[in-house]
Amino acid sequence: MKTPKKSISGRLQAVILSVIFGSITLFAAAIGIYTTQEVNENIQQKSENVRGLAKLALTDPIWNYNNEAIELLSEAIVQDPDVVGFLVRDKDGTEQYKRTTDGFSNEIEDYRSGSSYIVSDADLVKEGEMIGTIVVVVSKARPIQSIKFTLMGVTVLALFLLIFVGATLNISIRNLIKKPIDALQQNSVKLAEGDWDVEIDTSREDELGVLASGFDYMRDKIKAFTNNLQEMIEEKTEDISSMLKNIEQGIFTITKDYKVHPEYSAFLENIFLDKDIADKPFEEFLFQRSSSMGSEEIDCAKSAIIASLGNKSVAFKLNHKHLPDEFQIEIDGQTKFLELDWCPILKHQKIEKMMVTVRDVTELKKLQAASLEKSRELEIIQQIVQLDVGKFQEVIGKSRVLLDECVTRLTKGSFDEDDIAILFRNLHTAKGILRTYGFKIVSSTVHEVEERFLEIKNSPKTDFSKDVLSQLHDSTQTILNTLDEYQTINDEKLGRKEGPGQISDEDMAEVKKIIDQFLIDTKQAESMLYEMSNLLTSRNHRTLQDHLHEIIERVSEVAPELGKIPLSFEYSGQDMIVSGDDWDKLDGAFTHMIRNSMDHGVETPEAREKLGKSPEGRIYLHSKINNDTLEVTLRDDGRGLNLKKLREIGNLPQDAPLEQAVEVIFKPHMSTAERVSDISGRGVGMDAVKYTIENDLGGRIIVEQLSKEKEGFAAIQFKIQIPLTSLKKTPETVLQAG
Repeated sequence: MKTPKKSISGRLQAVILSVIFGSITLFAAAIGIYTTQEVNENIQQKSENVRGLAKLALTDPIWNYNNEAIELLSEAIVQDPDVVGFLVRDKDGTEQYKRTTDGFSNEIEDYRSGSSYIVSDADLVKEGEMIGTIVVVVSKARPIQSIKFTLMGVTVLALFLLIFVGATLNISIRNLIKKPIDALQQNSVKLAEGDWDVEIDTSREDELGVLASGFDYMRDKIKAFTNNLQEMIEEKTEDISSMLKNIEQGIFTITKDYKVHPEYSAFLENIFLDKDIADKPFEEFLFQRSSSMGSEEIDCAKSAIIASLGNKSVAFKLNHKHLPDEFQIEIDGQTKFLELDWCPILKHQKIEKMMVTVRDVTELKKLQAASLEKSRELEIIQQIVQLDVGKFQEVIGKSRVLLDECVTRLTKGSFDEDDIAILFRNLHTAKGILRTYGFKIVSSTVHEVEERFLEIKNSPKTDFSKDVLSQLHDSTQTILNTLDEYQTINDEKLGRKEGPGQISDEDMAEVKKIIDQFLIDTKQAESMLYEMSNLLTSRNHRTLQDHLHEIIERVSEVAPELGKIPLSFEYSGQDMIVSGDDWDKLDGAFTHMIRNSMDHGVETPEAREKLGKSPEGRIYLHSKINNDTLEVTLRDDGRGLNLKKLREIGNLPQDAPLEQAVEVIFKPHMSTAERVSDISGRGVGMDAVKYTIENDLGGRIIVEQLSKEKEGFAAIQFKIQIPLTSLKKTPETVLQAG
């Protein structure tokens, strides 16, 4: 309890005594001033009286030159104790009598300069003639001395009065104020110590009585509040204890000495299978069995806790990113997935403790994995059913052929530039086919492998060591495994094992009808045989127009991703049936070219409208048979080929002719795209197109300019020429498309 440095009663006494002392002082001063004024007036009056008396008594003796009478009268005048000097002169100024009684000076004039004397002069006149002068000196000393004695007496009396009043006040104030206040102070100490039964005197009817009543009322209220608070604390403690016992979460706090506080939830022991948790160093308890956090991550988390405890909350905000939200632990051979929440506990605006909530989400993770697997399966099913059985088998088959070749080259023992080009080309082509037909899951996997391959290839030191090739092999095998997953779901989940070679009952009936007609009318044998051949192959052999239209439809599905409207398609010329095997050779080339038209040739709807074009882009395809060669011309109505950029990439002069500039687009890993997309832009497409047409099909690809160059761009068309022998065709098997 704080001891007061200043007493209220002492200060009150001091104030009262000061007031009394000041009053007495003012009274004494007033008396002194008044007495002084009275004395001055009396002395002044006396001086005038003595002067008048002397003037009256000495006029005749001076007129008669009676020196004896002058001296006798003068001696009588100076007998007055207040008259200390007297001077008589005749009319000639000769001194007739001079007397001083206080030994001040023999010169009367010297008294004029002192404030303790009154000097007065008077002329003696007889019969209208001045016969002499007198000077009277009256002293103020005796009256002043009398005043001093009076003031001294008043002062002594005032001192005795002050002592008496002070003592009386001290006793009265002690009894009336100090003792009651001291009693209340002692009672407040007892109240503070929890003695709610202390007796408080409330009998007084003055202000201290009111204060005591207030204390008594406060005591009752505090007692009631404390009792209620105690009950609430006990209830809350029981609630917290019950919660910690029953909640199926791990809750604990980390103290300022970086240990686990002894009070923690019972379920924490179930999560970590550990009953010896209290007072353990937190990093040993929490992270020692972690299977997902490295030593660096653990050190960062530990440093974040150390930096936060004992500091302001901003320290936690700055370091929270280093604290794990989830991690895995290995306990008794089983893996547990845990989620963590970190919450600082503040005291005086500083972090006193760190509360950690641990949730065992192992089962939830399993359910999520199962859900993701089911979701993945449903997504694959949704992608598969978009195609008929034959097209599905065709897409999977083409992709597998390309990827199997990648695996073969990665495992043959040596790896050269040709292998790099083929591997990259096959990956990109497989991704294009799968992406075109909507197989997004597996195409995304191919994209990731392609990214990894490109990262290695473009590194300053291209390293295709045995380990790197092994990694690429494993990644490619992952793609094949995903294709197997598609195949399994198609065959087993969807029951679509029907091969493309099977013929429906309706088609068989039609074949029988043709054979029967053939037996009746052999003149139409040749045309009937062609008709039957086309019918038998129609389920596996589609026309070129059908194949190209399907590519455009598939590519158009990704148009919204590019901010464009699906392409429209115009086909003209001679059509022909193309077998599945033949189309396998053509599919990749046409897919690359049509994707490039969508991504880089055709403008956005906004740009096209500004140029006066329709919002959707348009692709034109024309096919014809020229001798023994299939010739397909492809163009779009976009902005054309960026000849300026091609010349820059090929280090060609800006006036280089089209023939030189277009050769650049067929170089490996070349692209004029401003950005790389999941559709195109890798610089692989046209290289693969040329390789397929020239090496696999023995044909050629020609670029023809359709318009003059404008702002670096020129409209072009691609003309693809393929020998019919490469497609196992003759001019007679070609159908007229109209």
